[in-house]
Amino acid sequence: MVHRRLAALAAATGVAAAMVLGAAPAQAWPGDSTVMTYGDDGCDGDQLATIYALAPNGEWLSGNFGPWGGYALTFTHVPAHGESVRFDVFCGTTGYHSTQRWVNRPNVGTSLHVDL
Repeated sequence: MVHRRLAALAAATGVAAAMVLGAAPAQAWPGDSTVMTYGDDGCDGDQLATIYALAPNGEWLSGNFGPWGGYALTFTHVPAHGESVRFDVFCGTTGYHSTQRWVNRPNVGTSLHVDL
C-alpha cells in the first residue's frame, strides 16, 4: 500500500514538473546544418527579384521575391566550418548581379543576415 502511494506521488510530481517547466524553446546547436539566410536583395527600388544560390557542396536554391527589396533562402546542408556561396540576382528592371557571401551556422538561432 505504501509503495502504491509513493509511486502515485512520484508520478504526480513528474506531471506537475512537466506542466510548470513546459517545452524548451528551439535553439540552434553546432550539429544543425539548416540555416536561413535573409537580407537585402541588392536590387534598387521596388522591383521583383529572382535569386539563385549555389553552394560548393552542390546545394542549389532559388526563389522569386516581391518588390519589398528583401529575400530569404533556407540552406539545409551548411557544413560546420561554413562555406562561400554564390548568389546570382536577377532584378526586374535594373538587371543582373552576382556575389559570393560566406554562409555559416549561427551561434544562436538558425538565421543569418546576408545582404546581396
